[in-house]
Amino acid sequence: MLVLCSVHNYRSHHDPTVLNLVDPATWVCAHGPSATTCTVLHSPSAGGVTSLLAPLASLSESNLHPIGSATTVEQLYQPHLAQLARPCKFHLTYVHDGFHFRWQVNVDARGVAEEEVFYHKQGATSWELLFQHRDDEVVFGSSANVSPADQAMIAQASGKMAVALPALRSTKKSSPSKAASTFFTRQLVCIRDGGAQAPLSRIIYRHIAANPELLRIIPAAMTAGGFDTAGIGVNSAKLTARLKPVAKLFGTIEPLHSPEQVRAMIRAHKQGNQRVAPPWPHVTLTDLARLLPHAAITHKTGFTTYSLALAEHSQTAQTWCRVSLSAGVTLLTGGTLVIDNADSFLTPRLVTLLQEWFCDETLNPLRAQLVLGIRNPELAAALSQGPINFRHVALRQGASVLHDEIPEDSTIAALRTTIKHPTPTETNNVPLTCTLSYLRQLLEIHDH
Repeated sequence: MLVLCSVHNYRSHHDPTVLNLVDPATWVCAHGPSATTCTVLHSPSAGGVTSLLAPLASLSESNLHPIGSATTVEQLYQPHLAQLARPCKFHLTYVHDGFHFRWQVNVDARGVAEEEVFYHKQGATSWELLFQHRDDEVVFGSSANVSPADQAMIAQASGKMAVALPALRSTKKSSPSKAASTFFTRQLVCIRDGGAQAPLSRIIYRHIAANPELLRIIPAAMTAGGFDTAGIGVNSAKLTARLKPVAKLFGTIEPLHSPEQVRAMIRAHKQGNQRVAPPWPHVTLTDLARLLPHAAITHKTGFTTYSLALAEHSQTAQTWCRVSLSAGVTLLTGGTLVIDNADSFLTPRLVTLLQEWFCDETLNPLRAQLVLGIRNPELAAALSQGPINFRHVALRQGASVLHDEIPEDSTIAALRTTIKHPTPTETNNVPLTCTLSYLRQLLEIHDH
């Protein structure tokens, strides 16, 4: 068997609370520590993980670097997945806050993986199911005794559900849910420990699309000084006052770049520099596209256009999280947000809220544009009578996925003239300083 720990853990006195249960990309091989302080990875089936992880045996302590630059388990085993004897299983175990947790992956004959997390209190012999997920659905065990808030936390950690993160504290002093939620919280916010830190970009890639509220929690959970470590490139002392109001969309996080810097980066990207992309360092426009499933980014008439194609009839918090994140990124970059079939998953009230963001000069100093495809002519007519003087732009009839087929230049030009900035008497009463919980209320009370 191989003994595995993360570099973060390895350089922090083998603290098991910083091990990442659900993201194998943060694991590297280490030799020496015992199974009592690290996590043991092994396979109960012959020919499984033992052969799968064979390349890791060549790693030594001298190969270990801060997370992000080291060779990872994920990088090593992905090419070997096809060689696995199926079906097979492998698992990770760790101890945290008096509880034993076990992450188990079951790969069936078709190569489809199902993740399960079990727990038991120290001294117990039987494992209880905490949660499992397969096909992007998370199911909690009936005996897990997990509060709804902690269920949300655990589901969020899996990267499969978009739900609000609870506070970093739990009312229960000793429970599997508290232990798991504390564990996952520390992982998601990428805590600093012993001078080592995983790159924020990885957390952004994998988790921020599912829940923009992570942007509010990250600085609160970091140690004193906030974003000030090398490799992240965000320094709270350099935050720009001019774009501060945009932070209202996400909570307390504020953008690093000034409008002039953002425009310069967009110009550089248009001129062929693919490594330049606002608003986060080390994130390309292609990376931003990966944040939102089914999103594609292209360029028309000098704008950065985010074409967001979402499944129809999915009026869920997850859908709104993706839309609001995309809107926030667009506001930060001065681009154009294109949402096709908007009336299939956005309520009129949420459409109005989006318009408020784009029509408010304080939130939208770069004059980002919003294009909505409305299929229902009656709804379009009703929305056009709203307090913001909304005008819809009809996209290709019957299109459900835009990808690179962005509206023609004339459509964008028409948009500039049809959506106007409201006067004080025209503004809606929906507060601009909305929070994710408020948006969820909108989803709950909307007219069907």
